[in-house]
Amino acid sequence: MAEKKSTRRRGKALEDAVLSTVWAQLNKVGYEKLTISDIATLAGTNKNTLYRHWPTKAVMVISAFSKYGPEIEFEQPDTGNLRDDLFGLFAYFQNALKTLTTGMLEGVLLDRLHDITLDRVTASLGERSEDNRFAKIMLTILNHAADRGEVDMANINSSLIGLPLVLLASEILTKGGLSDDAVDQLVTQILLPVYLNSTHQH
Repeated sequence: MAEKKSTRRRGKALEDAVLSTVWAQLNKVGYEKLTISDIATLAGTNKNTLYRHWPTKAVMVISAFSKYGPEIEFEQPDTGNLRDDLFGLFAYFQNALKTLTTGMLEGVLLDRLHDITLDRVTASLGERSEDNRFAKIMLTILNHAADRGEVDMANINSSLIGLPLVLLASEILTKGGLSDDAVDQLVTQILLPVYLNSTHQH
């Protein structure tokens, strides 16, 4: 008698089955009602296998969105001044957020805010790319500003580079979105003064 072939999925086949299931369920029931047990059952695997590849639901959702979510057009802001470059960056964030249900993104942030870099979350909003995509975007914006004499990169540390992401997360968690008024306040009252002040530090 011929030995029965194993139907257990591995590698890319497992990843494709799981993430496609996650994406379908996410759109069907939303982030809060999405469970690891349901994903395991629907994808034909078990929870232990899922946890070996994706340690939390949030990581799984981020991976699914990176694979199946819509691409979002992004053009590096280079307007000739830091203020408008920052407005351009937040316009991208606003466009990206429109592709997500608030509940999904808010759930991911709440679940992972303390133990995952916000880069991982926002990287999934745009092009398929490495985790430090946002840092590269901000460095380009700030380097352009430095070339114009608006900022002093010697006084710009990693915390300041990541500040727009921190502010973005705060807006989503506390207000559920990113309004035009909020963008105006974040850019003109917080980010611009902080970055411009770098030229006055000794």
